[in-house]
Amino acid sequence: MIEITIRAETAEDREEIREVETQAFGRAAEAELVEELRRLPKYIPEFSLVARHAERIVGHALFSRVLIQSEAGGVEAIALGPVAVMPDRQWQGSNQRECRCLRCC
Repeated sequence: MIEITIRAETAEDREEIREVETQAFGRAAEAELVEELRRLPKYIPEFSLVARHAERIVGHALFSRVLIQSEAGGVEAIALGPVAVMPDRQWQGSNQRECRCLRCC
């Protein structure tokens, strides 16, 4: 089994996270979304998680606070996305393991 370490991102991870997001989706839109979400007042740095394998970041998941509105009022919740995995790590089961780990957070 591949050993994957999941931890909160650090400022030093940001370039590598941008690369993971861009490679995973084949475009920069999701990487730009992550950067925009970081600028929001409700951004929680501990909710931006990286998956590391062999000294590199191979995955990234971002949880964000959201407000769900209905006729009865609003409720705060946590949304997951984007979730990105490097193309060379996709379809190997590591994404499933990451998601199981993320559910425990």
